[in-house]
Amino acid sequence: MKTWDRLSGAVLLLVAVAWGYESSRLPLGQPSLPGPGFQPSWAAGVLGLLALALILEATLRRSESAEAQRPRWAGEGKALAMMGCLIAYALALNAAGYLLATGGVLAAFLLLERQRWPVVVGVALVSALASYWLFAVWLQVPLPRGLLGW
Repeated sequence: MKTWDRLSGAVLLLVAVAWGYESSRLPLGQPSLPGPGFQPSWAAGVLGLLALALILEATLRRSESAEAQRPRWAGEGKALAMMGCLIAYALALNAAGYLLATGGVLAAFLLLERQRWPVVVGVALVSALASYWLFAVWLQVPLPRGLLGW
């Protein structure tokens, strides 16, 4: 895994440098009134530091066996199922509405993780309602209502 960690750290470092370069072309603003380049500059800096930490950690880590250095693909079925759920969510969001589609995708994710039904229903319901309240009520972001009107 050391090689993969170094490689992914190098790629992330390149992304951070490119991101930082592009964000440097935007004005940073003042401390009391940040400009459009403030957040992207900070995000690029944090990403760069994390990439360097990943490279350093992979360099200093003790050598692993050849078996452990290969990436493990054991979860590809679950990952593909989750990607399918996200695609279905994007396609159904306008027709089903935010609450129904969000609750459904969260329930599907929890079922993929083999959670018990009370946990699936409770977490999906509370999460969908809480995120609806946060975005639609508190932040006043218009969300899709769907055919049922909610």
